[in-house]
Amino acid sequence: MLTKNLALISQSRSVSADDLNEVAAALQKQVSRDVAPIWGTKATINVFKHLKSVPTGYWPVVIKDNIHQAGAGGYHSKRHNQPFALIQAGNDWVLSTGHEVLEMLIDPWGNQTVAADSLKPGQGRVMYLLEACDPCEAGQFAYTINGITVSDFITPNYHDPVASASVRYSFTGSIKKPREVLPGGYLSWFDPESQQIWQAINRGNGLEFRDLGTSPGGFSLRHYVDSQMRLKPVFPDGYSASLAESKLLGNTSAATREKSSSAAADIWEEDINSLTRNI
Repeated sequence: MLTKNLALISQSRSVSADDLNEVAAALQKQVSRDVAPIWGTKATINVFKHLKSVPTGYWPVVIKDNIHQAGAGGYHSKRHNQPFALIQAGNDWVLSTGHEVLEMLIDPWGNQTVAADSLKPGQGRVMYLLEACDPCEAGQFAYTINGITVSDFITPNYHDPVASASVRYSFTGSIKKPREVLPGGYLSWFDPESQQIWQAINRGNGLEFRDLGTSPGGFSLRHYVDSQMRLKPVFPDGYSASLAESKLLGNTSAATREKSSSAAADIWEEDINSLTRNI
């Protein structure tokens, strides 16, 4: 299997290179340790100072101060048949970045669907868009790596026909049955009979159904769904609508993470100095 290569670039005044490197390290560990064994995808995640520095063949993920899309924390699309992602800098940029990275890796072209019975009463078999993080995207279901908050994500069993107590439907286990949509999440699908695109949304009081109309074609299903979400945002606060302030960058503060890393660095320095003195 080919390894996908992603490039993280900050064009935001509020996201420093150090911030981006911390997030890239956490996402690399998540992809290698958690995502690859479940989805069979391999990837490298590297930070570059400028978009022009990104080598050919890398898929860029760009954090900007304003992506000019109301209600969007981040989204990805493609031009020239190459995926890319834009992330809105703000309180939840870390979680947004992880969300978009995982969805780029699991379905780069934004058109992969899975056939299953519709969640909406009265509909038959429909084609669910494979969105790895949408059903469990709210911050309360995230987990941490290296003290950095990363998104939960569904497993291939998420669209199984029946539930099983021995099956994991999302990485953290927050999803308990096939096609469950957690509070703060949503699920999108195409109904072949009506030719309409629908969504199931959970604002915390059970499922609501939203008709997104007929896709005009010419671009991916995800691109169309994302465009409708931006026009009529479901969760105006983005991915962190239910994310506690203390979890925005994980459950440990930047000072605590720095103290731990500094102590580990001191040990490395001591070993390195000991070796070099004896050469």
